[in-house]
Amino acid sequence: SALHYYDASLRINSNFAYVYFYKGTIHNELGKHELAITDFNNAINLWPENPQIYYQRSLAYMASGSYKYALNDLNKVLLVDSANYDALRKRAQSNLILKNYETAESDLNRLIRINQNEIEGYFLRGNYFLQKKDYDRAIQDYNVAKQKGLDLPELFYYSGYTNIKLKNLKEACSDLSEANKGGIELDRKMQRFFSKCLQEIN
Repeated sequence: SALHYYDASLRINSNFAYVYFYKGTIHNELGKHELAITDFNNAINLWPENPQIYYQRSLAYMASGSYKYALNDLNKVLLVDSANYDALRKRAQSNLILKNYETAESDLNRLIRINQNEIEGYFLRGNYFLQKKDYDRAIQDYNVAKQKGLDLPELFYYSGYTNIKLKNLKEACSDLSEANKGGIELDRKMQRFFSKCLQEIN
């Protein structure tokens, strides 16, 4: 396997930063995030000026729930490349989870402004507006994300919830149907609403 090949390379010479980097990306893909972080630490010790290593380590930190550490790495990436779409998106996502809402909104506004092909940013900004109970702006962003082709069950779930708050019965029922098809399990309250709205529409 590739991991065995990389381990053999490191036994010959342990100063190959890119080998640690590639090992880390494989461990990330396998869900072995602690091992990935160790690999990226070794790579950074040898190649500290490479922003891609910090970005990949941030993904491992996010996957393991260490969002503050992820933010530190993403800040380093964006110091070097302030228009890195992926890093901006991940920093906004981390800030949303950490409830740094204003910073998250700033990143999402910038991401949407500079990336004409942005899709996921609208979903994340919709989540931000939902947290603020600004349902009108939340549904606007969710609708844009759907129009641009984002097919996340979570998008339809939160859009459905927002439409309930806005008393858009038909739209809420349609969204929850898509969320349910995508594998989202509705809680009892949402399931009761979904059953009721199906009856009323039919």
